[in-house]
Amino acid sequence: QAARQHVHRGVHLITGSGDDASVFLPYPDLLSEAQQLLGGFLTVGVPSGTNVLLILSKPGEFIPMLWACLLGGYIPCPIAPIRGDSVRWSQRLQHVMTLLDEPVLIVSPDVQDELPVGISALGLNELRVGKAAHMLSDATPDDPALLMLTSGSTGDSKAVVLTHGNLIASMAVRAERQQLTCDDTLFNWIAFDHVAALLESHMVAVYVGANHVNAEPATVLS
Repeated sequence: QAARQHVHRGVHLITGSGDDASVFLPYPDLLSEAQQLLGGFLTVGVPSGTNVLLILSKPGEFIPMLWACLLGGYIPCPIAPIRGDSVRWSQRLQHVMTLLDEPVLIVSPDVQDELPVGISALGLNELRVGKAAHMLSDATPDDPALLMLTSGSTGDSKAVVLTHGNLIASMAVRAERQQLTCDDTLFNWIAFDHVAALLESHMVAVYVGANHVNAEPATVLS
């Protein structure tokens, strides 16, 4: 809907601190890139309904892959790698792999070398080959759409299931409460494994057809 009705709005990706360090991805282009990635998924032979663990550190990688999963009926689950503690990262990843029943992994190039031995993953470039898939999963409101991991601060992480109905209801209420329209601009610099970045910023921007500006946490902190 955003790609049809708000063709001049979309996702701004801030890639650095310079005046020209940004990329604009209009919603029609975002849809096209998601369809390209979905086509790669189908070519690889991943069946619809599969859990997909997204270890994608940059918004420009994560956002198109998220929508590729949702378009194709896959169930994405974002997770951020633990930097500087390979033992803790390996333990957490092994736990999540078991928790999600051995999901397919999609990783950024900078994460590929940090995967524990024995865990294989697909890179985004592998999915960008082949023909784009112009399909739309026939989901019901009760079907699972997304898995969000709890922090694990009081024990091992758990996966919270959000249905398509949960997401649509959440977006409708947020848009109404905040009086958001397509003329607004939303800004996010939180990693997408956090519900605030994904639901309270990106998805509600798409829901109303607003521009969504994204910066990586490191860019803002620096």
